[in-house]
Amino acid sequence: MEKKVLGVLQNFHSEGLYVAPDIPRKKADNAAASYGMPSSAKVFAIVDSTVFGSAKNGLAFTSHGLFWKNDWTTTSAKTHMPWEEFKATTQGRATKGSELFLGNGCAFGMAGSSMKPEALLQLLEKLAEQLQEPAEPVGHAVEAPIGQPAAGQAPVVREEPISAPPAAVIPPRPPQPEPEPIRKPAFEGSYQQDQLQILNAVAKRHRLSHQIQVAPSIKVYKVEKVIEISAGQIKPYDILMIVDKTFLQTAKDFLVVTAQAVWAKGTLRKLEQFPISEIRSIRCEAKNLYINDYDFQYFDQLSENEVLVMTNMLKELVVALGNLQQRSVGGGEPQLPHLLDNVLSAIYDDVINDAVSRMRLDNPQGRELITALTDCCFATFLLVSARLQEHQSSDRAEMLGQYLLAQTLATVFALRSSDELWSSLELQVAYMMIQGRLIYRVFGQTERAGIDMYPGQECYVQALRSVMEAGSLDDGLDALRDVLGEITRANQKAIEAAFECADQVQEMFIEGL
Repeated sequence: MEKKVLGVLQNFHSEGLYVAPDIPRKKADNAAASYGMPSSAKVFAIVDSTVFGSAKNGLAFTSHGLFWKNDWTTTSAKTHMPWEEFKATTQGRATKGSELFLGNGCAFGMAGSSMKPEALLQLLEKLAEQLQEPAEPVGHAVEAPIGQPAAGQAPVVREEPISAPPAAVIPPRPPQPEPEPIRKPAFEGSYQQDQLQILNAVAKRHRLSHQIQVAPSIKVYKVEKVIEISAGQIKPYDILMIVDKTFLQTAKDFLVVTAQAVWAKGTLRKLEQFPISEIRSIRCEAKNLYINDYDFQYFDQLSENEVLVMTNMLKELVVALGNLQQRSVGGGEPQLPHLLDNVLSAIYDDVINDAVSRMRLDNPQGRELITALTDCCFATFLLVSARLQEHQSSDRAEMLGQYLLAQTLATVFALRSSDELWSSLELQVAYMMIQGRLIYRVFGQTERAGIDMYPGQECYVQALRSVMEAGSLDDGLDALRDVLGEITRANQKAIEAAFECADQVQEMFIEGL
């Protein structure tokens, strides 16, 4: 059976699935500590369902069957299914939203996983099909039925009556363990999946402090405390992120982000909120967080660098949630294509490290500028996405090129059309370095994924330089036409999207820098 299971797993490829011997050590250790597996179990593969990749929640394929651990939002009759039970459970496997149902009241929550529930269901069906196939007999002659001659033998005449075969002895069934009680969810309701997707996409690009928890992996007692202090104004499934400001992690003082507002309760301060639609700027000074230049909260339990990382994440998240509100009015869903989101999440840290090392910045202020400018460049993808979704190319390579061109042009248009931004030579140099490395890293990541983007990397770099190095923005646009040559429909939509959101990008740069 082990060979069959491993054979199926090693021939199935999906993001978020880690198959032996290529399971990262940290994920394997966390799975062993969290999923309730016996020490004798061999782990064949792991599906990581956490936002930040710790695998403390997830599902393991083992020699003893399936073991998994959910967050508090998913209810399951139990969290272990032996292979014999798995084989017998032919009905009940299905998906609904971010949950995968395994049958017999068992469910696995995948809200934080980069593997889609449909992909895991497909894997389980293949596995079930393989396990149902009977093993072929080896090295035994085929016996003829009673009373019939075997091949090549003369018929045998029996003079005595054939006695009936002895009755089969059926061994007693071993006692079945008592089913585990079904855990009820801590709260009624469920998360909005589009909000979770935006949150997780943004959170993956920032190394947040352990005191910051994002949905769906938020401790129940923290949610209960927030509900209590807000007197029910904040609903449990509205909470996308909690920053616990207390030393003992009791969540009596907190910052909470919902899709509608940013809330905070500080020591000796009443509960306050800023609606997402009214937030114009977010910045920090040391450990103080300012929203619209108002001294919103002080985070004494976080380091200054942790506050900076959180602030950059909040700026990007607020933009994305604001777009969601605007698009919801029109019935759309503003989010990055899944493939692009994965590419950007994979290259974010590399772009920052490339720029810092190449510019030889060994001071905190220099790295802070690079980080803030990089966040603005990455957040621009979300702004152009709101305008490209209806005109998005169905071809993967063309789609990636379309978004990259729109983002490149939107950022360079924003800088060139602002005297305040364009007058800073330091900012120009830093931007050129960051955007150049972003283009380079996007192409490197797509090549590894086997996606051949056309035109090549040099075309995007030349497009960037043509506008940056021209005497004026108008001259830059003329040079851009020469670089791009014949304008495809996808590129035309990318250029239009860049123009449409350039003012928003410019505003974001000014506020963020």
